[in-house]
Amino acid sequence: MAKPGRKARPNVARYANGRILRAERGERPEAIMAVALAQPHRRGERSYMAGFAVGRLRLGGMIDERQYQAAEIYTKRAVRYMAHVTGSLPRFPSLFATMLGTFSGGSGGPPDDDAIASIRSQFRELQDALADAGLHHEGNSILARVCIMDKDIEDHAAMGTFRSALNVIAHRLRLP
Repeated sequence: MAKPGRKARPNVARYANGRILRAERGERPEAIMAVALAQPHRRGERSYMAGFAVGRLRLGGMIDERQYQAAEIYTKRAVRYMAHVTGSLPRFPSLFATMLGTFSGGSGGPPDDDAIASIRSQFRELQDALADAGLHHEGNSILARVCIMDKDIEDHAAMGTFRSALNVIAHRLRLP
């Protein structure tokens, strides 16, 4: 009588309990990306930037490199501010915010008073720039929605506000 289940693959090294030897290594990143990029819905989107709203805007030519850098800086500072000052760091749906939040550096421990003051002043600089341009509420709203919550922009008015907010930040930070 045959055993139920799939037939074991021949010529595969196994442990004594029957598990495949070195199975926990998994696939190489190149193989994983090759499979992912071969999927029909991902053809033509060979950049990692296509995975988040700000990247799609950059790839589509809706924002330029200077505005993209401003979005990165805003996201990094907002994530640091939420994590260390307000203590209300949500689980981000945005790959962009998660990526920038995990690579923000630090020693891993809680920051000291000087570091918190620095984080506050850096985030406050962006808030002051938006307030000086008259975009405090609208600019923060659209930047948080696109950069942190990873929502796409549907209408032209929101796109204009988003670009204006990014230009204000880029101008204040003197980005090239």
